[in-house]
Amino acid sequence: MTGPELPDHGDPRRYRRGCRCRPCTDAIARQAKARVHAHHTGTWTDPSTDATPARSRLLAWRETGYGWREIAAAVGISEDQVRQIAVGRPSRPAPERLRTDLADRVMGTRLTATHRPPGALVDATGTRRRLRALAVAGWHLGLIVSATGVSRSELGAVRRGQFPTVRAATAEAVRRTYKRLSGSTPGDHGWHSKDVVATVNRARRAGWVPAGAWGEDIDDPEASPDEPGAYDPQRSYEEIAEDALFVLATAGPMDRAAVACRLGVQVRTLDRAFASVRERVAA
Repeated sequence: MTGPELPDHGDPRRYRRGCRCRPCTDAIARQAKARVHAHHTGTWTDPSTDATPARSRLLAWRETGYGWREIAAAVGISEDQVRQIAVGRPSRPAPERLRTDLADRVMGTRLTATHRPPGALVDATGTRRRLRALAVAGWHLGLIVSATGVSRSELGAVRRGQFPTVRAATAEAVRRTYKRLSGSTPGDHGWHSKDVVATVNRARRAGWVPAGAWGEDIDDPEASPDEPGAYDPQRSYEEIAEDALFVLATAGPMDRAAVACRLGVQVRTLDRAFASVRERVAA
């Protein structure tokens, strides 16, 4: 991973990064002269701010598994600068004040799982919710394993809520898979099996919610779903038939197996539901 690009020659920031060429030396001298003049004329304004918020954010990122190198790359400054702001050095303590533009850069940076080293541990909330939302749509672990390359045992444990944290690499793999598969079902891709139906039924019994219930808050541990999970084991044939007709009307043409998959029932149950409704109408 490469560090941030150096400013052009003639920029005071490049001088502070170690360049001692004539243009950079002249630039830092002009800046110092302008500062002295501003002090004498009373027009000087402090270009720095309290470093505490920026330092707290850097340390918080570090505690949640981000490396100094990854933080530096995300903020756009050198790793040495990040360390100095956050913890200082034995011969040079962390600064009490920080250039306002640098502080704003730190505070305006948003880090994601992609910035963490693959082995770092991250909060499992978003990963667990994504796996459960996929299960609501029928995406069983066998299909998720194939899509993510993550072991079945790890995905299963995370989905069950056994772990409060998960490897950053796992979180990113699930995030990419969720982005690609959410909004569809295995049936849409030609996969119809008992595992699909079993997964839908299990998700409903557990009260898991679909992808649309989370929106952008899926990674927020404090967020609540927009629509609660619900499972009604006593659905009548009439209700199943009504649900099937709604699916066909909104999702377009699909075969019986795909409709049954959407509803979380066996194909024979769907057939019985339609047969029951036809008998009732005929009577």
